[in-house]
Amino acid sequence: MFTDKEDIRPDKILEKRLLLLVLMLTLTILSIGFLFADPSFLRPIILAIFIFIILSIYITITILQSGETAILYGGLANEILKNKKICYIITDQNQNVILQNELAKELLNNMPILKFLRNNLVNDEPNLQKIKELEYSSQNLKETTQELALKFDNKMLFSGYEWFRIKLRPIILNDTAIEDLNQASIFDKKYNIYKLWSFENITSEKTLDSIFKDERRSYYNFLNFLPVGIFVLNKSNNVEYINKTLSIMLGRSKEDVLGKNINEFLLKSSQEQEKLPLGGFQYTAYIKLGTKINEYLVKTDYFKEGEDIQTRGIVIGEIPTNINLKQNYQEIVSQSNSIFNLSPFGMMLLDKDLTIKRVNQQFTDILGVPSPSQLQNNYLNNYLDEDSISKIKKQINSFMSDKDKPQVAYFDLNLKTKNQNKILRLYISPLFSSPLQIKENIKGAILFCLDTTEQKNLETQFAQAQKMQAMGQLAGGIAHDFNNLLTAMIGFSDLLLQRHNPKDPSHADIIQIKQNANCAAELVRQLLQFSRKQPLKPELNSITEILLNYTPLLKRTVGDQIELIFKHGENLNPIKVDQVQLLQVVLNLCVNAKDAMNRKGKLIIQTQMEKLLEPYHFGAETIDAGSFVRLDVTDTGCGIPLENLSRIFEPFFSTKQNIVGSGTGLGLATVYGIVRQMEGFIKVSSTVDVGTTFSIYLPAHSTKELQFKNPKQTLSKTLNDKKGRAVLTPTPKKDSDKIILGLNLSATDNLNLTPKNIENIRILLVDDEDSVRTFAQKALRKKGYTVVSANSAENALETLKTDKNFQLLITDMVMPGLNGIELSKLILEQIPDIKIILASGYSEDILKGEFANIENMSFIPKPFSLSDLTQKVYEALEE
Repeated sequence: MFTDKEDIRPDKILEKRLLLLVLMLTLTILSIGFLFADPSFLRPIILAIFIFIILSIYITITILQSGETAILYGGLANEILKNKKICYIITDQNQNVILQNELAKELLNNMPILKFLRNNLVNDEPNLQKIKELEYSSQNLKETTQELALKFDNKMLFSGYEWFRIKLRPIILNDTAIEDLNQASIFDKKYNIYKLWSFENITSEKTLDSIFKDERRSYYNFLNFLPVGIFVLNKSNNVEYINKTLSIMLGRSKEDVLGKNINEFLLKSSQEQEKLPLGGFQYTAYIKLGTKINEYLVKTDYFKEGEDIQTRGIVIGEIPTNINLKQNYQEIVSQSNSIFNLSPFGMMLLDKDLTIKRVNQQFTDILGVPSPSQLQNNYLNNYLDEDSISKIKKQINSFMSDKDKPQVAYFDLNLKTKNQNKILRLYISPLFSSPLQIKENIKGAILFCLDTTEQKNLETQFAQAQKMQAMGQLAGGIAHDFNNLLTAMIGFSDLLLQRHNPKDPSHADIIQIKQNANCAAELVRQLLQFSRKQPLKPELNSITEILLNYTPLLKRTVGDQIELIFKHGENLNPIKVDQVQLLQVVLNLCVNAKDAMNRKGKLIIQTQMEKLLEPYHFGAETIDAGSFVRLDVTDTGCGIPLENLSRIFEPFFSTKQNIVGSGTGLGLATVYGIVRQMEGFIKVSSTVDVGTTFSIYLPAHSTKELQFKNPKQTLSKTLNDKKGRAVLTPTPKKDSDKIILGLNLSATDNLNLTPKNIENIRILLVDDEDSVRTFAQKALRKKGYTVVSANSAENALETLKTDKNFQLLITDMVMPGLNGIELSKLILEQIPDIKIILASGYSEDILKGEFANIENMSFIPKPFSLSDLTQKVYEALEE
C-alpha cells in the first residue's frame, strides 16, 4: 500500500524525530551516570550534557511543529484507505505514490498515473485533448476534472470499455489543516506539495445518459415519421405542431405551416362532419399539390392545455384496398399480441361465466400453470379459491348494474402455491363488445394482475421493525421505573440492617431481601443493555465463565421440561466479546431450539477449540485460517428443511407465520449480525425430525493477553465536567470486602465518613418517586444532615424563593415537567457554589452528553444503597 518514499511522509518524519529525541535523552542520562561514576571528567561531561539538553529541546520543538501535520495526514489517509467506491491516490511532485487505497492499487497495478492513462486511453480526439489537459494541470499544479474513456484487458480489475471521472487536486499539509495550493506559502509549495487523484467509474451514468438521448431521438423519430399526419392547433385553429409526414402530405416545410390556420391547407370536401363517440369530429379533406388533388380522412378531438382548449388531429391518406386492409389488420393483430404477451403484468380476458378466453404468460406464471394453453377455455374457479371468485363475480355484477360509467376496480387476493403464499393485486376492468362503453355492451372482464408479495412482506417487516423499536423503548422505560423501586427496597433494607445486629433472627431475612433486590438490579441492567440503554464494550473473557454466570438465566429461558446440558471444553483461549451480545446469541438459539422441540427435549451447549488450517469461504466473505473457540448449540427438535437452510438468516424470515407467540423472524438474523461483528462465522447442520446444530466460531486470543489484564481495574470511563473535575468516580471492589450470600456488607464501614461542619450543611432533595425520596431523606437526616425534600422541580424552585441556604442538590434526572438537568441549571443561576448530585436509572454513559457543561456535578446510578448515597454525598461535599 505504501511506497519506499517514506522520508517525505509526515508520520514517518514524526517517527524519526521521536526516535532521535529518545536517543538524546538516553545520551543525557548516560552522561549524568558517567559524571557520578568518574567526576574527573567534570567539564567535558557537563558540556556534553548541556549540548544533549539543547538538542533535546530543539527536537521537541520540531516534534510539536510536525505532530499536528502527521495527525492530519493520518486522518486523511484513513478516509482514503477505507473508501471502497472511488480510487484515491496521493503522489508527490515527482509522481511517486505516497498513499493509495486497495481499489486504486488493483486498478493502477503500481503503474504511474499518467502512464497508466496513456496506455489504456481510448484513442480518439476528445480523449487525447483531455489527457493533455490532465498532464498540463499536473505539471502546473492546477485543479481539474476530466472524464476519460479507458479500455482494459481481461486481466485487470475492470474489463472492456469504461468511463472514469478523474479529479486532480493539489494540496499541502500545514499546521492547521489540509488546504488548497493557492493558500500555501512559497516554502510549502517547494517542499510540502502533494497531488490528490481520484478515479470514479461513471460508466453506468454515461450509459444511462446515452440511453436517454437514444430514447428521446427514437420518440421524436416515432412521431415524426408515423404513417399518418399529426397536427396540434391552438384555440384559434392556428398550427402549433405538425410531424414530418404531414409536411410531406402538404408539400410544405414545417416553418411554412406553423402559426397559420389549418384550413388554409386542409380543404374540407364537405361541410358535414361526423361526430365521434368519444368527442371530436371526423371529416374528409383534400390537399392540392399543383394539378394533383389528394383526398384524406381527418379525425380530431379536443384536450385542455392550461386554461385553453386545444385541438389535435390525425390525417390519414391513401384509403386502403382489401389487400391493404388485410395487411393492416394482421399488423394491428401482431402489435396487439405483442402488447398482450410482453406486458410486465398478468392479463386475462373472461366472459360473464368466468371462462378464460385469453391469458398471457405472466398471469400463467403467477397461477403456477405450465402454459397458457392449459388455461384457455377453462373456468377460473379451477385456479382460485371461492373467496377470490366471489369477489370477481361481485365486481362484474357491479359493472353491469352501475348507473354511471363503469370504472376500473382493484383488490388483493391470497394465492397459495407450493411452499409459499403469494399476495396478488388484481385490477378488474369491464370488457365491452363494441366501442360504445356502456353497461349494455359488457360481455365480460379484463383482469390485470400484479404480484405484490414482496411489497407486502416489506410493509410487514417495516411494521414489525417499528414494533420491535417500540418494545425496546418500553423495556428501557420499565427498567428505569423498576430501578426506582429497587432503590427504595435496597435503601430501606440498609436502614433495617443498622437496627438489627447479626445475632438478631431478622438479620438474615433482611440480608436475603437485599440480596434478591441486588439480583433484580442485575436483571434490570441486562434489560437496559438489551434495549440499548447501556453501552456495549467488547472485552477479553473466558467463554466458560460467561456461560457459568448466565446458566440460571438460560435454564429459566428453556424451561423445566427441556434437559439443558453443558459440556465445557478444556484449555480454551479467551475471546473478545461483549458479554451481553454473546448472551443474546445464545438466548436466541435456545429460544429457537425450544420452539423446534415443542418445549420438550434435550438441549446441549458445548465448547471446544478448533483450528482452521486453510481459509474458509463464508458466503461472499473469506475467513482467514487460525484458531477459533467453537460454541455448539444442539437440539433434538424437528430440524430445518433443506429449502429453508439458505434463508434462515434473512431478517423476518419465519416458517411459523400467523402463529401467536411464534416470534418476529429476527432471532437468527440478529445472531448472524452479532457473530459477524465479533469477526466470527456460523455453520448450520440439520436433519429433519432428528435435530439441528448451530456452530459458532469466534476468534481465539492469546492467554497471555488475559493474564496481563488487571481484574481489579475498573473499565468504566471517568466523566468530567467542563472544568475537568471528576463527575463519576467508579469505586473498585476491595479484596477485603465482606461478602455474605453475594451481598457486600463492607459498605457499612464508610458510614463514619462525615464532613467536619455537617451541622451547617443543608441538602435540597428532589425526586418524584415518594419511596426513593423518603428513604434518602431518612438516611441523610440520620447521618446528621439537614434535608429539605420536594417531589418535583417546580416545588424545589418554589422553595428557593424563600430559602437559598443549601450547599448540596440531589435530584432525579427524569421527572415530569422540568427534568434534573434543567433544574440544575436554574439552581446554579441562583446558587453558583452549590454542589449537585444527579441520580438516574439509566447508564451514565447514555446521559453524559446531557451534563457535560454543568459545574460542581457528580452522578449516582440507581439503584443505590445507603452506603452508596452517604459516600457520594461525602465525596461531593469534600471535593
